[in-house]
Amino acid sequence: MKIKGLNELLIRRYSDISTYKKGEKYLKKGNILSIEQHGQTLCAMIEGDNRISFETKILFDIGGILDVDCSCEGANWCEHVVATLLGAINQPEMIKHRLDLKELLEKRNLDELKGLIIKISENNTDMEHLFVRYLSEIDAQSKSSSSDNLGKDILSSKISQLLTGKDGVSGGEGASGKEGDFVIVDSNPFAKKVKHIIKKYEGRPNTDDAISELSALVDEALEFVLNGDGRNALAVMEPIINIYVQQWMELDGSLGDTSLFFEDLDMAFAKSILIGEMTRDENRKYIKKIEQWQQKLDSDGIDNAFVLSMASLLQGWDDPILRLILIGEKVSMSVWGKNIPEYASLLTAIRLEILDIQKKYQEYLNLALHEECFFDYLMMLIKVKRPEDVVENGKRMLIYNYQALTLADELRRNGYLNEAIEIAEYGLTLEGASLSKLALWLSERNEALGERKKALDALIIAFREEPSLNDFLRIRELANNDEWPEIRNNLLTEIGKATLSKTTFNISDIIDIFLHEGLLNKAIKIVDKESEHYKEVLRVLDAAIKEKPEWVIKNACARAEEIFEQANAKHYNKAATFLKKAQIAYNQTKMVDLWSDYKNGLLKKHATKPKLMALLEKL
Repeated sequence: MKIKGLNELLIRRYSDISTYKKGEKYLKKGNILSIEQHGQTLCAMIEGDNRISFETKILFDIGGILDVDCSCEGANWCEHVVATLLGAINQPEMIKHRLDLKELLEKRNLDELKGLIIKISENNTDMEHLFVRYLSEIDAQSKSSSSDNLGKDILSSKISQLLTGKDGVSGGEGASGKEGDFVIVDSNPFAKKVKHIIKKYEGRPNTDDAISELSALVDEALEFVLNGDGRNALAVMEPIINIYVQQWMELDGSLGDTSLFFEDLDMAFAKSILIGEMTRDENRKYIKKIEQWQQKLDSDGIDNAFVLSMASLLQGWDDPILRLILIGEKVSMSVWGKNIPEYASLLTAIRLEILDIQKKYQEYLNLALHEECFFDYLMMLIKVKRPEDVVENGKRMLIYNYQALTLADELRRNGYLNEAIEIAEYGLTLEGASLSKLALWLSERNEALGERKKALDALIIAFREEPSLNDFLRIRELANNDEWPEIRNNLLTEIGKATLSKTTFNISDIIDIFLHEGLLNKAIKIVDKESEHYKEVLRVLDAAIKEKPEWVIKNACARAEEIFEQANAKHYNKAATFLKKAQIAYNQTKMVDLWSDYKNGLLKKHATKPKLMALLEKL
């Protein structure tokens, strides 16, 4: 299967000029060591500079490219990715086609799969842990069946998930205690680490590194949250907060980041509270603990530092109204009654995150719908495989085009390309700052599917929002010969008018288009009075020397003289560059004597400016 919709202009769209040229050079010099395709993945080994090799990976589907990645860790569309894609276009015979992982696993019998598991697990304890977990799941799923085929199918699926990176491991500090069969982490190391960090950065004016290290500790608690382990999350968070509340003033808080860190602590603590079950005694213990922390912080001038955590303890999941909402009952009132606090939306977002982690998807949908978290509601509909409902509800709930773009992309990544395109088409009618990106996304998908006219129409919308020569050329390729003259005339007229008033357009892109189309007068009109875009002015001066030398002389000399009059020595080099353009234009008109007279006049007028004199004498 080829990458549909792949072409050189697409590559240029996402890579800058120097990156594209470098990738092109790698292709021509034979720096592509290998390219392999298995399923919908293209992998290559590219020899870069200093003979260092980098591995690229291109993921695609029937809608075109999904993701690009490179081990160089540079920009996504780096020169190695560019070389890979150019190789796929220009040298497709280099590609070695192999079966994808799922197909390879399906060809193996159960004994071979067992051997594979043992081999992978021998030197990788993380993978061993995951295999144990997955095999336990298999036991549960196949308990009622003795079929080897069932075991093999499930095992193949699990191995595929592991080896394609669709699962992961997480964990925290070492275990020390138990509650029944439940292992509880030792909280003492966390308390010591917080003390060490505060001591380490005590008195330093910049506390960014301190907050970063403290945040890493909080992240360990959040790993437990992601695993649904509330007890260990609380065991980690409590000492972190306890020490920070007592000692945070020892850090320099002049930039405000040390006090803002309480917001992060509050959110993490609230998640830790809501992820697990808690006895009444534990609940009362943490309420009292928060009250003690807040009493200390009141004296430090910090109000309501743990408002989310306190609300989580007081409401929990047992609030009568909340329980009705979660089971899908129609409830007209809010969980908060008439007085909705400022933090209500934050706590709702935390509740939704917890429900997602707990795989309580219907409860998630019920709460999101009641609290009018419509975008979250739509994203969850994708997760529970209800694409038709996404489309139906999306057309009522979406407000901005950036939401439509995110939703469409998520639909596509979950295998619902048709629904993704329908949402994207609807998104073109919405307001927002992402119209161009959305239209480009839609154009690329339609082009990959062979829908030329739809791809063309979407690309024209994108061009009108953000004109570029690259997209102008692609529009030309997509348009039929009988369509192109009218489309070309309309687009050039529109950008010509808009450039004079719409400052969001990139002047360099507009000049690219006008010069490419031989519309020198339009390019001149853009830069004639332009005072900021130095490089663009020079480009137009160069382009106009043969056809409009008189304009070049007049414009370049006026710019140089303005700099001289301002006596701004740091811009004298620019002035000299302008005069060099004027000199070439004088030569073009065969008026060399006039240039000599003009130059001598400048030397005489500015004789007291030694730096300027040196530059003029070189002309």
